[in-house]
Amino acid sequence: MRFNVAQMLQEPIGSTRWHKVQEARASWEGLQARHLEGWLKFTRTDMGIWVLGRLTAEVSAECSRCLADIEEPLGTEISEQFYPTVDISTGTAVANELVEDEAFRIDATNELDVREALRQNLITSLPMKPLCKPECAGICPECGVNRNESKCQCGEDIRDPRWARLYELLPSTDPGVERGR
Repeated sequence: MRFNVAQMLQEPIGSTRWHKVQEARASWEGLQARHLEGWLKFTRTDMGIWVLGRLTAEVSAECSRCLADIEEPLGTEISEQFYPTVDISTGTAVANELVEDEAFRIDATNELDVREALRQNLITSLPMKPLCKPECAGICPECGVNRNESKCQCGEDIRDPRWARLYELLPSTDPGVERGR
């Protein structure tokens, strides 16, 4: 999603443009999205162009319990300042000590690329531990079977034998169960 902003960089501060975003598929390094839709508002500032927008997408993710592929619906807002790398009237490189090295830039051909800013905002909108469903049973740590698809043949209470003596010292919370099993 690249936008030519050469004309806008010559306009007075406060000038705005609206752009509708509608893409069937979008792909970034490590992130796949479908049905990317929303709007972006470009506003001319004294330093460059401020991009404000709201977008929704279905992002491919992996369930944190059973590792199944899922589509996670996300909504995100973008609010970023983009700085020009060349002066629009002279074509010379712009040196601005106040702008951080990691800031978003408008390239030498006056094209503003919102893909990286959008990728960063979508990644921060992803849940820390995405789930295919709230009641996902996950994968058995012993045999590796997906507990959503079939019943595991392992015992329900799998304990590390190295901790056996400590388990004997703890009082049981189950009624009718003695110490030491």
